[in-house]
Amino acid sequence: MTIRIGAFHHAELNLNGDLQNLLVLAKRLNARGFSCEVVELNGSNFEKELAHGLDFAFIGHGSEAAWASIDVTDANFESALLAVADAGVPLLGVSSGFERMIRVGLTDFELRRVDRRSEFAPFDWNGTEIIGYVNSELDVPLFYQKGNIYGTLFHGPLFAKNPELADHFCKLATNSADEFDAANGEEYLSELDNFAELARAVARGMFS
Repeated sequence: MTIRIGAFHHAELNLNGDLQNLLVLAKRLNARGFSCEVVELNGSNFEKELAHGLDFAFIGHGSEAAWASIDVTDANFESALLAVADAGVPLLGVSSGFERMIRVGLTDFELRRVDRRSEFAPFDWNGTEIIGYVNSELDVPLFYQKGNIYGTLFHGPLFAKNPELADHFCKLATNSADEFDAANGEEYLSELDNFAELARAVARGMFS
C-alpha cells in the first residue's frame, strides 16, 4: 500500500526544516511496511493529485518573500488549499502555513497579534503532551484540530520530537489505526522514539 502525501510549495515553505516532518512520517510508515510518495501541490496540479488520491497534505512555514512570490505566481493557491480541505484530506499547517489556513477560513477563529513569544513550550492535546518551539506573535492555539483540519505554531521537525503525534497522522493517512498498529517495525520505531525522548528532554530543560 502506497501512502500519498502532498506538500504545498515545498521548495518555498520549508524555512525551518518543516518538511522533515514528512521524512519522519515516511520513516515511520516504511517501518510498518507502507511505502510513501511525496508530491508537490500547487494551484495548477491539485485537481490531478486529488484525482490520484491524497492521504495527507502539509503546508510548511515560509518567509514573507516566499509567500509574496506564491501569491504572485500561483493565483489558484488558496482555492487549491480549500479544495484539498473540502475533500476531507487530513491537512496540517505549520506556523505561517497555519496562519494562511486561518486567513482563508479553515478555522473557527480569526487572527489576532500580541507580543512575540520565542521559546520551547508544551501543549496538552487530548492527554498527549506535545513539545515544540514557537516563535510567533499570533494569538492562536499552539496546536489546533477540528475535523480534518490541523494547525500548529510549533515549527520545524515537530514530529521528530513527538512520536505519538506522528503516529496519529500515520494512522490518519493509512485510514486504519488497527492496520498500522498490527504491522511490524517495533524495534526500529523504538530507536526513533528513544531519540525523540532525548530531544524532548533537552526542550523541557528550556521551558520558561
